Amino acid sequence: MYRRAIRRKQRISGGAVAPQPAPLRAAWSPLSSLAGVPSREPLVIGAANDPAERAADAAAERVMGTGTATVPAIAGASSVGTVRREAAGGSAGGATAAGPRARNALSGLGAGAPLPAAERAFFEPRFGADLSKIRVHADGAGAAASRAIAARAFTLGTDIGFAAGEYRPGTSEGRHLLAHEIAHVMQDSGGAVVRRKLLVENPAAKIANPTGKGLDQTNAKTGEDYLQKLCAAGGITVDTASGIVSAATADFCPKPYPADFVGPPAPSPADLSSTPTGCGCLCDIINSTRNYIIRIDDGDWPHTELPTAVRMPILGTLMWGTDDTVVTTPSPNSDKIWGAASKSGKEMPIDPWLVLGHELCGHAWLSEKGLPDSNDNRGEGGHQETVGRENLLRDEHGLENRGGFKDPYCGESFWKDKAAPGTTNWSSSLERCRLWREKTYGKKYKISDKIP
Repeated sequence: MYRRAIRRKQRISGGAVAPQPAPLRAAWSPLSSLAGVPSREPLVIGAANDPAERAADAAAERVMGTGTATVPAIAGASSVGTVRREAAGGSAGGATAAGPRARNALSGLGAGAPLPAAERAFFEPRFGADLSKIRVHADGAGAAASRAIAARAFTLGTDIGFAAGEYRPGTSEGRHLLAHEIAHVMQDSGGAVVRRKLLVENPAAKIANPTGKGLDQTNAKTGEDYLQKLCAAGGITVDTASGIVSAATADFCPKPYPADFVGPPAPSPADLSSTPTGCGCLCDIINSTRNYIIRIDDGDWPHTELPTAVRMPILGTLMWGTDDTVVTTPSPNSDKIWGAASKSGKEMPIDPWLVLGHELCGHAWLSEKGLPDSNDNRGEGGHQETVGRENLLRDEHGLENRGGFKDPYCGESFWKDKAAPGTTNWSSSLERCRLWREKTYGKKYKISDKIP
């Protein structure tokens, strides 16, 4: 007999939640075939203190704390439709058998409605998942089913039902309950929820436009423009609601090959595109096991925040923490000109899409691949790996190469005021490079010279 779980959590005074005993699992089927399940198969409404319920509680707490949550599949959970519930007040105790009334009420659920765009935009980056398949039942049928199983809310596969008044999207308490139910959907998917690892932050928000004369567009549109410049092929798109980045063209990215595969793999369309560095970078990041966020912010400087590495005590293993990699880049309306010294020593402005390329396909990509990115000694030979990646992108677009630390002005970055571009404000690493030159070569080379 197949066994499924119905979860619950009892309300107590003050709005707190009391843990309940562990649930049993009961035979069940998805909504589409529920009517055909023989009535003799038991449906058990269980208590709420088993590992799956505790994991969902923990995920909801993390999500509502503005963190991210990775929700593992739970051993024994079904991928075809597990029913769980948040118990209404007064419904406590252990597992109990449900009768035909509960089955009939659940069979009466309709198609449901998708999560609102605002809720997807809130939850998808936090769960790191595409939640487009979830259907919400906050209508009369959902309320009737909730009453039949004495629930504030319940899940069945990708369907989430709510009692009357319990579905309150956009509110703190409402989102906490919704986060808990989404966690159950992800548990019962058996890991089948589509994972997306690259997204544009606050996709629906407009980019800054202080003069009123700049581009009037969203972060999603801006990010998509940048990414399509880095990789024109592949159908790179940014979802306007969630900010999730996808490569729409089928089989565009390289595929993993079997362990017994011998010889080099056949090149993918990304490899054969006119911009293999840019497209390969986006394929690697989109298909990563980490989360990457593109932040378009004219109030900050371009930089990459890598996740925290935590060394675990067991065998000294290096494990990645739960933080996201955040790449900050300017908008086209930035009041600053960002640039760097070219290989010939020329002050060279850098378009915002290439600023993103430097950060995402340089620093972030090198970290993704576990390759060196020696920024601690920038100005003394460090940072060259990312500059090399930037120059590969430049080659793909016919742009002059950026200089290295032995080239004039050490290939360093600078910014100027766009309204009155007079003073060049060099990175502090330029002074470090000058001191290194003096220490290594004495007065032989000025900062504007190329060192052979």
